[in-house]
Amino acid sequence: MGPGADNGDEEERFCFNCHDGSLASTNLQAEFAKGTNTATRTYHHPVDDDNQFTRAVECTDCRKPHQATSSNVLKGVTGTDLDGNAVSTPVEYEVCLNCHGDTYQASRDINGDGFDDTSNKRLDIAANASAYHPVQQAGRNTSGALQAQLLGGLTTSSTMRCSDCHNNQATADAQGLASNSTASPQGPHGSTIYPILRASSDLRAIQPEGSATTSQFALCFLCHSQSLMTARRFSDGSRTNFYGASKESLHWFHLTNNGGVTCRSCHFSTHGNQSAGNTIYRIIDGGTTDYNSPPVGYKTRMVNFSGAIGARGFAKPMFQINVSTRWRSCDLVCHGTDHVLNDGDFTYNAFAEHGQPGQDNDPLTYVP
Repeated sequence: MGPGADNGDEEERFCFNCHDGSLASTNLQAEFAKGTNTATRTYHHPVDDDNQFTRAVECTDCRKPHQATSSNVLKGVTGTDLDGNAVSTPVEYEVCLNCHGDTYQASRDINGDGFDDTSNKRLDIAANASAYHPVQQAGRNTSGALQAQLLGGLTTSSTMRCSDCHNNQATADAQGLASNSTASPQGPHGSTIYPILRASSDLRAIQPEGSATTSQFALCFLCHSQSLMTARRFSDGSRTNFYGASKESLHWFHLTNNGGVTCRSCHFSTHGNQSAGNTIYRIIDGGTTDYNSPPVGYKTRMVNFSGAIGARGFAKPMFQINVSTRWRSCDLVCHGTDHVLNDGDFTYNAFAEHGQPGQDNDPLTYVP
């Protein structure tokens, strides 16, 4: 018997007649049973209508069982493109944008710090956004430093899928893309790590000083080298353009030497920073202009400060880019320390002299 119109739970239960490990090769029932969804924490897509917390989906929202094939599991499903238009032959992220685009649930604090964590992914990964994880096209950062710290065969020209981060936690057995994993089933059905993550990612922005470990950011380090956190200088294996005046890695300085911060302190909106509103972007390029969202035409390196980071002399924490000198600086308060614009202690220069010659070969501006 098929799903009944009077009970939304019957659809997935019907699917589970086979997808419970008995007939179909994939045990999806177990995936959707991982963790306990709450109003803030989501361990699995809420196909069980009794556990929806105002959010519910059905199996057929992402799969059409009469049309899907092993080579095209999305056949028959509609999606939403980056312009907000319906598409009949979507790629994976366009199916995700049906719910996580313009209709995303805005008021969700998934780490309990008092600040909303969700954003419009359609805007975050837009083609003209200043910084984003490369879902719909290759990223803006083509520097040698980034290339040197990418893992799993990834390059600065690579693209990825939403499911490379949101997947069964068992797929963390491989570096780089989740499709490189031998684990099954794959896909964002459920995970023991919220919000449906393939590996651990500390969702806090502030933590006790000196407590940071690489295991906290295991998801990041499936694609990025742990040298970002463990290597102090280029000679130690550091591969970044984020160096201080002493030519020490400022990733190492913040995460390991001082601790107290996480990746999300400065890269709060990890999909892309276009729709986030927690940061003032000051661009010095012939004149000085302040923006409330990342301006098109300038690479902001995914910088977007958490709401837990305090503002010092402005309404919000500020990130400044000087186009001609390439000096970049912050104005904010973190752990009781004032970071002051244009103060040498809180300013860095992205020229290659701070790393290895040729590492920072990426022009600062781009033509959209």
